[in-house]
Amino acid sequence: MPLLSRCCPGHDANRVTGKRGAGTELEAVINDFISRELVQDRALLPLGNTTSLLDTGVLDSLSLLRLVVFIQERFGIVVDDVDLVPENFDTVNVICACLRSWDGKASGRAGGHG
Repeated sequence: MPLLSRCCPGHDANRVTGKRGAGTELEAVINDFISRELVQDRALLPLGNTTSLLDTGVLDSLSLLRLVVFIQERFGIVVDDVDLVPENFDTVNVICACLRSWDGKASGRAGGHG
C-alpha cells in the first residue's frame, strides 16, 4: 500500500479538484502546513493551491528545507537531491502531484523513490 494512502486515510490519488480549487486531503495537509508554518505575509491567506510559492516569496531555501523535512516526517517520502528543483515546489498542486509520483515509485522500493 502506498505511503500516502496509509498517512491520509481515504486518500484518492485520482480525485479531481472541486470548487474554489479545493483538492484532496493531501492538498489540504500540504496547504495547511505551508499556511501555518511558512507564509510570512498574512495577506496571502487563504493560500490557493495554484498560488506560486516562488513568485510570492513563500518558499526560499530555508522554507523549502522545512517543507521537505515535513514531507519526510509526515509521509515517509524521501525527496532525492535531483528532485529539489524549483519547478517541483512552485504550487501546492505541483507539490502534491510530485508526492503522488514519488510515492508510487517508493512503494515498489524500500527507502525512497527513483
